Amino acid sequence: MKLPFSIAKFKQIVFIGLFSLGFIALGLGQTSVSMKVDSANVMIGDHIKAEIFINNATQSISELDLSSFASIKNIDYEHDTTRYEKTADIEILESQGWNIDHSSGSWILRKMDNKGTSNVIPIVFSIYNEGKFAIKPPKLLQDSTNVVYGPSTIIEVHLPQKLTNPNDTIQLNPIKDIMKTKANFSDYAVYLYGLLIIA
Repeated sequence: MKLPFSIAKFKQIVFIGLFSLGFIALGLGQTSVSMKVDSANVMIGDHIKAEIFINNATQSISELDLSSFASIKNIDYEHDTTRYEKTADIEILESQGWNIDHSSGSWILRKMDNKGTSNVIPIVFSIYNEGKFAIKPPKLLQDSTNVVYGPSTIIEVHLPQKLTNPNDTIQLNPIKDIMKTKANFSDYAVYLYGLLIIA
């Protein structure tokens, strides 16, 4: 009986299959951190709700490093340095079950109770200047080896429409010519009396 393929070809297919399964298992075993926001177009000061997703963590996560939030670059600054600021003026408003430590200039998000692992961490933040910002997911402090970080999230922050395109309702009247008044004797009387006294 003749086989449709050779033993060598069969070994090659099995080797490639096992090799592929190894890479898939390696990829599934990695810890990944990603972030999703509720809106990519907001106005200055709007609350932006974000969710930080942590998958396949090897240990309980109790600290996240948000220091990248302190220096988020404004993409529009490269095109117009007079209108836009260089970095985002950002503030973390709320983080359910987590505290923010701003001591010594750090932005560390610490879990209040270390019970269990949390896969989704909701936070609320605001940006107070105009522009386009690429926000990276936070870094893990405990499980820092072999972590895959998701792509940056682009958020565009705009001024309110009334400020960018104001409707001016004030109408100015045209400037009138200077009015000419007739000369009176009383306008020159002081000078005439002065001349009479001197003379």
